[in-house]
Amino acid sequence: LMSNLGLELNRNKTVIRDMHEGVEFLGTVVYPGHIVPGKRSVKNARAAFYQIAEGRKDSSDVACILGHFEHINSRKALKKIFDELGWDFGEKRRRSYQPKTGA
Repeated sequence: LMSNLGLELNRNKTVIRDMHEGVEFLGTVVYPGHIVPGKRSVKNARAAFYQIAEGRKDSSDVACILGHFEHINSRKALKKIFDELGWDFGEKRRRSYQPKTGA
């Protein structure tokens, strides 16, 4: 496929390593069986929450950050940031679906 399209791998950007070391992808690190936020994502989230706490940033950004971290199932990273700020993270809530039984 690559030769048909005239593509080549960039030797400076291509790394072959063990999958257990994780693969960086869109602000996350993907491991076999789970995904965690990347260091830069955590750093940016921490900075945003500190700015919100200091009143220098609008709290409307919270939904975006929470959505990203919830999507990759990383409550642990969020809880750590909230604990640093002295904020209550709340109980662990899981969404569950209960199918309706016949009446």
